[in-house]
Amino acid sequence: MFLSVLALTIVSAHAKDINAEKISIRQARDIGFMSESAARKEFAGYTFTLKRPKVKANALKDVFPFRGTVVAYFAPNGRILVWEGKAEKVAVGAWGVGAPLDKASKAGNLVCFDFSGKSKKYLPCPIIKVYGKSMYERAKGNVFNLRAGGKVPKVVKSIDRKLQKLHDSLGK
Repeated sequence: MFLSVLALTIVSAHAKDINAEKISIRQARDIGFMSESAARKEFAGYTFTLKRPKVKANALKDVFPFRGTVVAYFAPNGRILVWEGKAEKVAVGAWGVGAPLDKASKAGNLVCFDFSGKSKKYLPCPIIKVYGKSMYERAKGNVFNLRAGGKVPKVVKSIDRKLQKLHDSLGK
């Protein structure tokens, strides 16, 4: 019994709490209707677990070419670093937050991605309040130390939606 408690204490001492928070639909909606600069701050400098939202005819597959849940770090400089489960290297792209082109639209802010490596074409961009269903958790900072084109922390069959669980599984 004593050894079990001691082992649990040692494991707990090594597990770093990354303070991950669940993203609720309400929170995504609120972000969607903030000012553009305030909404950008809700992404910049955070690591998220998310997936490409389901839309008609996979319209987003060209700008967000990943399947299933991914880990994405939204760098403050507008770069996005993505760890996709079976990939061996970290993908790099661009991200931004903006208002719809139709200024009369009441859709709220958009979050835009570009992994084409060309210009910032960013289209189509999902509406943040709708995309909220595809965002699971976030934690401050580049939690997994992702680097553009660098090796992923671990090649896995699928990415867990829970950042803390994924972090702990890597022995971080």
